[in-house]
Amino acid sequence: MSTTPVTPWYKQFWPWLLLGLLFTSITASSTLAVLAIRSADGMVQEDYYEHGRAINMVLAKQQRAAELELAGDLRIDDQTGDITLDLVGDDRPSG
Repeated sequence: MSTTPVTPWYKQFWPWLLLGLLFTSITASSTLAVLAIRSADGMVQEDYYEHGRAINMVLAKQQRAAELELAGDLRIDDQTGDITLDLVGDDRPSG
């Protein structure tokens, strides 16, 4: 009868692979949990509905200006502080 020597579990590959995967997942999830708790939620806005409505109004104004073929040229003089706005298009304010 031939007996093969039995090696202890800590000298085999598979237990260390499984323990390594376990400890890696624990470390990664703990790191992500700490980051989630310590960092601020910068993307969350209190009044997201109002921001959305404002964005839609700006887009509607830009689309209407494109329909009327309106454009403007803004110039700022650094020395005098004068601001000049030249409007061009089919329907612009008088004056």
